[in-house]
Amino acid sequence: MTGRLLVIDKQPCSAAMIERIARTLGLEVRILTEPLRAVESFMAFAPDIVILNAITPMRDGIAALQQMIGSAVPAKLIVVSGYSGAYLRLAQGVAKFHGLPPLAILLKPFRQEDLIAQLRAALPAAVAVRV
Repeated sequence: MTGRLLVIDKQPCSAAMIERIARTLGLEVRILTEPLRAVESFMAFAPDIVILNAITPMRDGIAALQQMIGSAVPAKLIVVSGYSGAYLRLAQGVAKFHGLPPLAILLKPFRQEDLIAQLRAALPAAVAVRV
């Protein structure tokens, strides 16, 4: 069974690269470059895995992360940032506050191998949820 990945990233070229890699792993991918619709798209698509950019224009990625954590959708979350590891540590703190296991994080620019490793680590647990 295929897992579902939602990519929320303001940079279309970054999102397209993630999509290309994820499809080679057999994931069904939806891309969102409009962060204002992040939570709405998350709830409608009900992905197994989400790659969320921590910093987005007009919508704080950390605020979207909190709403996703509080939802009934049991997605594995991977947070990315190109600005600073501080944003990634903040995202991890939010997850810890809500009693979640440590979030997967990637600092941009990340290596293709690191993305593949994160997706593979998330995939078995994510696909098991849908069975």
